Amino acid sequence: MSARRIGVIVALATVVVASAGGAVAWSAQGFHWSSGPGDDEAAGPDSARVSKLFATLAPADPLICDMITEQIGNFWSEGGRDGVGRFADAPNVQAVKDSLHSAVRAPGAIRLLEASLDAPDACTRRLAAKLLRQSKAPTAQIEGLLGHASARVREGAAYALATESRAEARVGLERLVKRNSGADAAMATWALGEQGAQVALPTLVSALAEGDARVKVAAAHAIGELHDLTQAPAGLVTAARSSDPALRRAAARSLAEIHDPQTLDALIELMSINDSEVRLHLVEALGSIGNPKAANALMKAAKDQSPEVRRAAVEALGEVAKET
Repeated sequence: MSARRIGVIVALATVVVASAGGAVAWSAQGFHWSSGPGDDEAAGPDSARVSKLFATLAPADPLICDMITEQIGNFWSEGGRDGVGRFADAPNVQAVKDSLHSAVRAPGAIRLLEASLDAPDACTRRLAAKLLRQSKAPTAQIEGLLGHASARVREGAAYALATESRAEARVGLERLVKRNSGADAAMATWALGEQGAQVALPTLVSALAEGDARVKVAAAHAIGELHDLTQAPAGLVTAARSSDPALRRAAARSLAEIHDPQTLDALIELMSINDSEVRLHLVEALGSIGNPKAANALMKAAKDQSPEVRRAAVEALGEVAKET
């Protein structure tokens, strides 16, 4: 990794707020840790800090930006380790990382996040949407952005609503899904799956049948994410036989996740799919169903080129044997 990339990571790690007892100061030479009264960590970053975060990431290598955005909010708290297991000369940025657990609360910062949903850079938009999802912004306020004139804003708002804690926005997401085309409709489709409510199934089945290619893939994936779904819609089996490889994979994975005994024949047929991860899901599903009819397919899978598939097939054969 280049020195520039490392510098971006170090800068980002120290951009957002310090914890109680310290503060991060900016100078032309970089960031410096200084003692002094800090901000209330629970308050989350204010608009100035959010702005600094975006300014740091905007010129970053796309890979670095995506990796950091993926990890925002996922850091474990220090938990009083007192530097144990850390390099002696490593910068003490743990408190800064810990602060990223805190939701954005400041109205100015929330407005900045909403405005950034229309940024030209995809990574900036994703970061804004992720922070907005974790913020204290009212769900109804974010849901209102689903009707924005900009497709980018609608897409970002849908991403921000993709969580069970914002399930009251389901109707707004369904309305956007019913457009059946565009990145915003595809994101809203995915978001319904992340919310996990079975009541969204009719909308997802319709999207699977009538949406554009991107919406169909999102719908096939989302159906498998719905909580406690035990009956696979017929359209999912049809999608698993599609000529579109992305749709085939998404549908096969969801069929495996649902493991409806009525789809046993389809699951066995799909075992020839050229994707070891999907074959692993299928083998696990066949084991869960436990029907002896799957024994031949599982014996073949026990010789699969993937060691994970082979291991799962042996376990599944054990489950099938219990039923005979």
